[in-house]
Amino acid sequence: MLEIDGGFMKKAFENAVKMISLYEEELNALNVFPVPDGDTGSNMLAALKEAYKRIEQLTPSADLSQVLNAVKDGTLMGARGNSGVILSQIFRGLAEGLERKKKAKIQDFSNALANAKKVAYSAVIKPVEGTMLTVIRKVAERAAEISKNSENYKSFFAELSKCALDTVNETPKLLPILREAGVVDAGAKGLYYIFEALRKTAAGEEIEYSISIPEEGRKTPESAVAKVGEEIINYTYCTELICRLKDRAHDREIEHGVREYLEGIGDSIVLLVQNGLLKLHVHTDHPGDVIERVLKHGYLEQVKIDNMRQQHKHVAGLVEEDSETATTSKKEKKRYGIVAVAPSDAIARILSELGADKIVSGGQTMNPSLADLKDAVDELNAETIFVFPNNSNIILTAQKLKEFTGESKKIIVIPTKSIQECIGALTRFDESLEEEELFQEFEEGMNSVVSISVTYAVRDTKINGEKIYKGEYIALVGDRIVSHGDDREKITLEAIQSALLPEHEILTIIKGEGVSDEAANRLLKSLSERFPDLEVEILDGYQPHYFYLISLE
Repeated sequence: MLEIDGGFMKKAFENAVKMISLYEEELNALNVFPVPDGDTGSNMLAALKEAYKRIEQLTPSADLSQVLNAVKDGTLMGARGNSGVILSQIFRGLAEGLERKKKAKIQDFSNALANAKKVAYSAVIKPVEGTMLTVIRKVAERAAEISKNSENYKSFFAELSKCALDTVNETPKLLPILREAGVVDAGAKGLYYIFEALRKTAAGEEIEYSISIPEEGRKTPESAVAKVGEEIINYTYCTELICRLKDRAHDREIEHGVREYLEGIGDSIVLLVQNGLLKLHVHTDHPGDVIERVLKHGYLEQVKIDNMRQQHKHVAGLVEEDSETATTSKKEKKRYGIVAVAPSDAIARILSELGADKIVSGGQTMNPSLADLKDAVDELNAETIFVFPNNSNIILTAQKLKEFTGESKKIIVIPTKSIQECIGALTRFDESLEEEELFQEFEEGMNSVVSISVTYAVRDTKINGEKIYKGEYIALVGDRIVSHGDDREKITLEAIQSALLPEHEILTIIKGEGVSDEAANRLLKSLSERFPDLEVEILDGYQPHYFYLISLE
């Protein structure tokens, strides 16, 4: 076979979907840290399945360029996480390199691989070797070396598959963290399986696997707050206000006094004093009393009071707005809109109460696709939309949104890597600020938070010379493991101690699913004894995988 056409590429892509489906869990398990957030296989598969759906809609006579264009568009819209986005850029480069070609000779395909490498590298601000980028680079270089002398595509793809596998096995030498963890790079291994699918197709080998594609083709974006209305509501009114303080010399004393007062009359408290402004959010049965209490310190600039039950129904989409109100809201364009990613219903509610207009369900092991994020953005009628990914593996996907919005909307990604950073940023939301000022406020809020997370090891590993055993509790400060062991409370306290600075005054704990109230109360007591100067608040997050999400401010 000296040329490949649309029929070959359809079959090859079908085989690629089968290969990644077969090895999805293996790729998920190839995680540097032994935490339960491996999702590379799932992310790559989501991108491939979206493209496969589009290929199936083509006519049987579709040529090579048409098939690759369907792959290019599908992988991008289905892309989840860094691996999915980079994979989509590899296929974009391949499609552009073979644009308008009905068939491709080996030299044509080699040239397209060179373009795929170029496009993939340009999509990453700081390319890291020892990843899938290295695989596409090495494969493109090998293709250039052998393309003129290859007798047919069977031998050509066999050589490229071998090159990809050899490069995968070299990734630990390029990234010390892979070597220490005893794994190869997951994205690199996934890309090897795709080249192996090309080899098998050229060799006429069948892959025994039945592809399952949801009827809708991809997960319909389902708001993470869809069940908010089912939760028990302890207080009736969601009260938010901004007060300009008269006495800026005593900001901290005022904040402490108001916080103590709020803790006695409500819950879900968020309080911030900055630049002469006091901003608060509380659930209470007595919003008027809250206003009176705050008026002692200044004058009100903004007040918003919602009946909690009605607010929850609106957030969850369980009831429709009055038709006249709905018509008006659709016509009126907001100055700012906020889209945020949340891993649970309870955290979605917290972010919504802080100003998020649209919540996209996602997080560790369930990264939303570009299409999921785009749907949320499309539903917002706002001039400027701030997007909070809240996970390092979603940032690159969010940044791709800018390519799909018209001039009527401006997308700004705040590169939050955790829910804690998002909360820190959103507490500074002030609609009266100019766009650049608001961006700076968000960034400062994000950077003012130290994020601590507590989870468990899913396998034995070695990090920074420390042996970690499967099943042990792990505490991370940012993305650095600082403590591990069999006592969850002990390693949590150790992590907080390691991150605590003299200027830290507030510690917020978001409790995950599976953590009992008794365990949380024991931790709270230990914190009070060990860190008596810290103000500690525990919120119910019910997030999966992570027992505690903790922020220090």
